[in-house]
Amino acid sequence: MRVSLHVGPHKTGTTSIQTYLLDRFGSPLPKEVWYPALPDRGPGHSALAFDLINGGALFQTLIDSAQSAGVRHLILSSEDFSFLFPEALTQLSILNSFSTQLIFTFNSPILRAASLWQEMVKHGHSKTLSDSMLEIRNMPGMQPSFVSAITDVVRPADLATIFISVRDRQDVLLTNLCGALNIEYTARAEVNRNNSLNYLETELLRSINKTMESNGFEQATMNALREIAIAMFQSPEWRECNRPIPIVVPPEWVADFRSCAEGTLSAISNIQKKWKTRIFGSSDAMREENKA
Repeated sequence: MRVSLHVGPHKTGTTSIQTYLLDRFGSPLPKEVWYPALPDRGPGHSALAFDLINGGALFQTLIDSAQSAGVRHLILSSEDFSFLFPEALTQLSILNSFSTQLIFTFNSPILRAASLWQEMVKHGHSKTLSDSMLEIRNMPGMQPSFVSAITDVVRPADLATIFISVRDRQDVLLTNLCGALNIEYTARAEVNRNNSLNYLETELLRSINKTMESNGFEQATMNALREIAIAMFQSPEWRECNRPIPIVVPPEWVADFRSCAEGTLSAISNIQKKWKTRIFGSSDAMREENKA
């Protein structure tokens, strides 16, 4: 059985990738090319990632089911697999007995950091952009050593890195994904992306989060109010009245995220010397967009 494992990291086109794979190959039951449809939050396999952190019983059951059913190609994708780094990475050694492919997706760390902050706020985070930078910089997917560490554990028969540019249309990303998976690209209707918030919207929602925290709101109530606010931000009336303000990484952090990009590119170059590697997209775009 061939296993393709896409590990993100976060905010690198993962929602588009997972929605496409779920639409095309998703099923709750095994089939020849299987992207498991799990009762999970979103289209990816976050449940499997956190299961591995907690022992891996569900992951093992899924692997056993795929083998027993004669699955030819098992495809798994979650940015949360990055959370196995560093302590729980050894759990992925379960894949060593298969012909395993490892897939990374990378874009500009500076752009990713800005997007990560608004995503965190959408899920309840209440710190300002400046106060969140250290937490974001310390995330697993921002560590250049993440690349070599996970590769050394998985020991892939095939390694693919997909570089993503903000200028790319969605079909470019998905065509590169299919190229990495060695499957023919079949166009689908435009996949819904995460509805990203701009700076004003994120700050408003962050203030709501902080106020709710301070007043001891119950979690269910906070989730409901956040959903209402986000829905308002997506309404035509709101869009018509408010000019989008981009989220920009604070100047004092720019050099650090540039270093992150160069360290990641160096790590990718080093693993190319050890493992069979294919590159999709251009690392030049990642460098150029990281100068923003």
